[in-house]
Amino acid sequence: MAFNKATHPSLLQALASQKQFALWFYSTGMAFNKATHPSLLQALQMLHPGVVIPSAHQLSTTLLNMCNRDFKVKMVHKITGTKCTLYTDGWTGVNGKSVINYVLECEGETYFLESVYTGSTSHDALFLAADVKRVIESAKFTTIVAVVTDNTAANQLMWSTLQREYPEMFFHGCIVHVIHLIVKDMVSKLKWLKDLEGDCRKMVKFFKKHHLLWAELRRLQRLEEKNALVLPADTRWGTIEQCVASVLQSESILLSLVSQREFLKAKSKEQKANRRMAHDVITAPDVVPRLKRAIALLSVLSAAQKVFERSSRPISDVYRMFIELPQKYREMRMPIGELGIISGILNERFDFVYGDAHGVSYLLDPRYGGEGMDGDTREKVVEFTAN
Repeated sequence: MAFNKATHPSLLQALASQKQFALWFYSTGMAFNKATHPSLLQALQMLHPGVVIPSAHQLSTTLLNMCNRDFKVKMVHKITGTKCTLYTDGWTGVNGKSVINYVLECEGETYFLESVYTGSTSHDALFLAADVKRVIESAKFTTIVAVVTDNTAANQLMWSTLQREYPEMFFHGCIVHVIHLIVKDMVSKLKWLKDLEGDCRKMVKFFKKHHLLWAELRRLQRLEEKNALVLPADTRWGTIEQCVASVLQSESILLSLVSQREFLKAKSKEQKANRRMAHDVITAPDVVPRLKRAIALLSVLSAAQKVFERSSRPISDVYRMFIELPQKYREMRMPIGELGIISGILNERFDFVYGDAHGVSYLLDPRYGGEGMDGDTREKVVEFTAN
């Protein structure tokens, strides 16, 4: 916050106060326009009558730039000469523009480097390779030993392109993203699971759009200390299982609501059809067994996903996970054809994400020593380490 010269003659102290005030906004995610709220000014003026609050414009421009520069200086000083992993993450901002985030992970700490707004520029392999190379070259103050990206065909081609230029680095995909893709593959290729996920999604949307029904549902859920229904989102990992689990948890409440005499009455055919859909989904005689079956399948993956979410697990655990997952599904009771589909999905995703780092780490990790590794892979890993 800014103070007048009469009260605080030190300009450096005033600037430091401004930046500290701004950091509170940045670190808490508080909207900048809250700085102009009169009650905030009144409260601070009780402590310092001459206080002047920075404007939202200052918070989003000059102060933001100063704090960003200060952070980068501290970051460079702290991690100079250390070994880091570079993470990239492509996403779409609220304005609909494509964005790529670049983050360094070093000795258990995460450091944001930059966000690149690419707009309508296609994220093909050439663009990705050039941009990742730019970031690598700009981070010469540290030693980047690995680059972890999303799991797309363009990124895979980028790995092989940059591997030739940076042979001392490892390039591979994010394992948490891989698990998310495995879930989506299962939903896509197992018809019963696809139908169930679609039914749950439509039913949750129905209740969320009908405010009176949603309010009554939430009231009953709170009485029984149950969570709200979850709507799956493609960009929010784990929400498919959370959706199914939330429906199962509130199944008895939902059944009581859709079984009421007035529930199927509506003014239009479309409204009646939507109510009939919600009614039929939750009153289906096999809905509970199907929900439990889905959770059994998906919980195996969500448990693995939670293990890797904090980025603190060694990469050898990724290889081990792909050895253990097929065995866990073989232990479940399911049709042989379904097991074959799941095994195919796991093999395909493993082949996509596998890189030299996985094999070397798994072979050299004393916990595993390459246990379960097929002969061809072991031979290639030994050859790689020898060279």
